Amino acid sequence: MAEPLLNVCNLKKYFKTRDGILYAVDDVSFSLREGETLGLVGESGCGKSTTGRAILRLHEPTGGQVYFRGEDILRYNKTKIKGIRRDMQIVFQDPYSSLNPRMNVQQLIENSLSINGVRSAAQRLARVREIMEIVGLEQRLLGAYPHELDGGRRQRVGIARALILNPKFIVMDEPVSALDVCIQAQILNLLMDLQRRYGYAYLFISHNLSVVKHISDRIAVMYLGKIVETGDSRLLFAHPQHPYTKALLSSIPIPKVGVERKRVILTGDVPSPIDPPPGCRFRGRCPNAMPVCAQQEPALRQVGDTCVACHLYDNE
Repeated sequence: MAEPLLNVCNLKKYFKTRDGILYAVDDVSFSLREGETLGLVGESGCGKSTTGRAILRLHEPTGGQVYFRGEDILRYNKTKIKGIRRDMQIVFQDPYSSLNPRMNVQQLIENSLSINGVRSAAQRLARVREIMEIVGLEQRLLGAYPHELDGGRRQRVGIARALILNPKFIVMDEPVSALDVCIQAQILNLLMDLQRRYGYAYLFISHNLSVVKHISDRIAVMYLGKIVETGDSRLLFAHPQHPYTKALLSSIPIPKVGVERKRVILTGDVPSPIDPPPGCRFRGRCPNAMPVCAQQEPALRQVGDTCVACHLYDNE
């Protein structure tokens, strides 16, 4: 089997605050192969977006390794990391605030070409027209500004901007959460079609489990800075193992009249990432908490077809 395109090992990102150290991402590991989509899910504030930005070094990681094509890019200097950004891009959550309102569509998309040494204006324009056609943007919009576009078109501009340099790996940070449902479907279908045609690898970050199930090959579930379960998308949805994953999946409505899903209602508050509890971070809300959960942090281990960080499976 081919080596992973991306291998994240023990990634950490801590922030200094007035109240102490905020453990946003704490010892996260996963891998991603070419042409694959890994969905990263969890509640707001669990560290999903920070993980994606730390991988790209938009936030400088506190520790760990990020291997891209076998090389640890966290060791790269500023000059070398600039070169690798051609292959590693991001699509941001808000398609409006992520676009410079003073630049038109052509300028927004071609800016990466200028930064990366394409001096010919004719070459840049030809490439911009090509990528606009690929993502479904009309050529008449070349001179339009972000405020003149609807949400779907703005997000297509963001996608075009990320694809203009032919990257291998793209962080999709909640790329459809700010869009209407019908526009969400168009963008998701576009992303899946582009992946089939060009072999992109996606880290798809979202709190919308239905969207993640639709687009992902594998899923990693994150809670308070740590991954608590990971596995094949279909298997994880069919047979979740971690109590937190079960609670998340129970919140998805079933689109059938008269059919209801048994809800798992979590009690208690999410602990502060500035002062996370010892042992299992989920134990204060877990219906299956045991004394060992307060004493020892569970390791991520293979349980059946998924990997789970839970003391319920210590003897398996």
